[in-house]
Amino acid sequence: MNGKQIARMKYWFMLTALFYMSCSGTKEVIKEDTSLQDTYQFDESFDPLSLDDDDIIIAGDENTQIIDKTGNNPDTEKIVALKEITGFRVQILATKNIETASLFEQEASERFNHLDHKTYLIFEAPLYKIRVGDCKDRAQAEELRDLATEYGYRESFIVKTKIQIKE
Repeated sequence: MNGKQIARMKYWFMLTALFYMSCSGTKEVIKEDTSLQDTYQFDESFDPLSLDDDDIIIAGDENTQIIDKTGNNPDTEKIVALKEITGFRVQILATKNIETASLFEQEASERFNHLDHKTYLIFEAPLYKIRVGDCKDRAQAEELRDLATEYGYRESFIVKTKIQIKE
């Protein structure tokens, strides 16, 4: 054997020894301190039903009642029943920016409010969408889309969706 072969053997021997030493692990002993568990006590006397807050009411699909204050006397209330059906809305914007969507929603609300078309800001990840109107049929939706195009919403289009109408 020459010097190069001996050096290679020493190198491989050291490398193998180092590999085996690194594979061996140390056993770590974890002792649980049970004395701390006995000192902590939880207060289970809290009852959330005892809070004096408003209850959340989730509206159903049909026969939802909304109180609509009308007339000169603010104490006069009129109950309006709403029904959910499949209808159409006109989408005028889709963006990832909430600020842009909010500004467009306010602008659209001002433009379409005089025609009794409600404006909706809808989040469908990752986009915020602005939709206008509650159209029962496609012909109404096409008229509304044409109006939106006249107002400058060039990329508006009709979307089939669930709408709520007065019974």
